Amino acid sequence: MTDPLSNYVKKELDSIAIPEDRLNAAIAIGIERGKKKRRTPVKKFMFACCAAVVFFALFVSSGFVSPAMAKVVSKIPFLEILFREESVMPQVMDELKDRGIKVSGMGMSYQGKKTFSVTIDGDKAYYNKVKSEVKQATEGVLKENGYDAYTVSVEMPRKSDDSDGEVPEEMKKLEHLQASTSKEFENKKIKLVQFGISYNMGNPSIDIDVSDKSKRIDEIKAIIRENLKKEKLPAYPIHIKKINMKKVNQENRWGDVVSAMAQDLFGKKKFKTAGLGYTVHPKPKLTISTTIKSSDPDSRAYAKEIENSIERFFKTPQLKEKIKNDEYQIVILSKDKKRLN
Repeated sequence: MTDPLSNYVKKELDSIAIPEDRLNAAIAIGIERGKKKRRTPVKKFMFACCAAVVFFALFVSSGFVSPAMAKVVSKIPFLEILFREESVMPQVMDELKDRGIKVSGMGMSYQGKKTFSVTIDGDKAYYNKVKSEVKQATEGVLKENGYDAYTVSVEMPRKSDDSDGEVPEEMKKLEHLQASTSKEFENKKIKLVQFGISYNMGNPSIDIDVSDKSKRIDEIKAIIRENLKKEKLPAYPIHIKKINMKKVNQENRWGDVVSAMAQDLFGKKKFKTAGLGYTVHPKPKLTISTTIKSSDPDSRAYAKEIENSIERFFKTPQLKEKIKNDEYQIVILSKDKKRLN
C-alpha cells in the first residue's frame, strides 16, 4: 500500500505561496493542454483539479522537480484528473472504429469484479475473428489512461427472449393508456415528476410522482380512472407519491458529482475502492468503501489523504457549481466496514 504523505512534506506543500496571476495562468495552461490532447469533442466526464494544476504547472515552468517533491506529487490521488476531459469509453470506441471493428455497445460494471465490457456487432464467426484484437486494443487504451483495475470482457449481442412474438392484449391497452393519459395531462398543464405502470406478476398498478406542492391529486386520479374505463381495463391501484423537488434537484446534482469520481476511483487500483454511494437524506453524504483493513497501521492516515484529495476536487469551479452551498459529509470505510476518517 502506498504510504500517506508525511507531516513534513505536508508542511512544505502548505508553505508554498502561489501568486494569483500565476494561479490563473497555470489553470489556463492546464486547460489548453487538455484541449489539444482530445481526439473527439465529447461531453466532459471528469473535472480538472485546480490545486493540482497549479502544482504541476509551477513545478514544470520553474524547472524545480526534486525527487522528494516528485514523490509527493505522485501520491496526490486526483492529480491525473487534471488532463481527463472525457470518459475513457469514447476513447476505446474511437480506437476500435479506427481498426474497422463493429461494436454495438460497451459499459463498465463495478459490482464485485470490476469489468469493462465491449459488445461486438456481428455473428459468431465475426465475434471469434475480432475477439482477441478487441480485448488487446481495449486493454491498451485502459492502460494508457492508468486504469489497471478493470478486467476486459468481449461479448456477443444478447438474444432477446421473444419466443412467441406476441404482446399480451392487456399490455397493449396499458401502453395506449399511458400514452393517451400523458397527452391529456400535458393538455391540461398537469405537471408530473414521473408516470409509470408496473406490471409485476400480472398485477398492474399505476405509479405517479408529483411535486409536494401539487394541489391536483384528485383530478389526476379522476382522469386515470376515466381512461381505464375507456380502455375497458379493471380499476387498477393508483399510487401517487408527493416528492420534495428541492431534494430531487439536489439528488441529481450529487449524482453528477459521484459520476465524475467513479471512473477513476474504481478504475485505478491505488484508490483501493470497493464501493461508492451517496444519499441526500437528510443531507448529502458520500460513502467510499475501501479494500483497506482497519487493522492496517496506516489505514486512517491513508483515508485522510483520500478525503483531502476529494475536498480539493470539490473546490474546482465545475464541482462547486454542482455542490453549491450544500453541507455534506464524506465517510470512508474499511474493508471490515469500520469508519476510517
